[in-house]
Amino acid sequence: MLHTIGSGAAVHYLAQNPGGRKEAEVLADLEQAQEDLRKRKALDHLDNLRGKAIEPLFWDFRSSVQLNLSAQHKPLVERCHNFFDLNNLLTSLRGCSAAYEELLKASEPFCEEYDLVTEFWVQCADLEDLKYVRNREVHCSVADSANFISSVCDDFEAFPELDQAWAMIEALANYGGKHASALDAAAEAQRLAAAKVTAKFKQRRQQKNQHML
Repeated sequence: MLHTIGSGAAVHYLAQNPGGRKEAEVLADLEQAQEDLRKRKALDHLDNLRGKAIEPLFWDFRSSVQLNLSAQHKPLVERCHNFFDLNNLLTSLRGCSAAYEELLKASEPFCEEYDLVTEFWVQCADLEDLKYVRNREVHCSVADSANFISSVCDDFEAFPELDQAWAMIEALANYGGKHASALDAAAEAQRLAAAKVTAKFKQRRQQKNQHML
């Protein structure tokens, strides 16, 4: 958790750098550094959630929608394999089809269960467009990331750069928070599977190179 920077930090800096800048200037820089760090951490946690939760979120959402659709319209949703597909489908139906209204109605139970904004999926492209921090040395649990991003959602005015994707961000945080253990377990299983394949690749290449000597 980040701590509020007090004037003591500025006083310490000035004591180490006599004749330097004014305390107010140093304090302002320290506060800006704290704000920048929080924004970087927010993107790091958001990237963690996106990587682990976006696909399970979509498939659970699609299943919920299908349960509430008529047999006539279920095939429309079955052809959707991600939020982009779903958004394109609804965009094509918007304003000119009873299917659009039925699909929206069918999405309401899931949105209510996870406390989400209706039509949160329209921001899927904006979520992808965000510039993420690729700090792979930080291994966060889904629960930690969900809690951090939930606090960011509460302080939305401090993150104007996320304005176009808040509904999708909230969806990741709320869904991730409810399924944290399962999502972390799935991500770890995928990591181990990938590591196993990499080990096989390296062994095969080493054997191949030895035969060529």
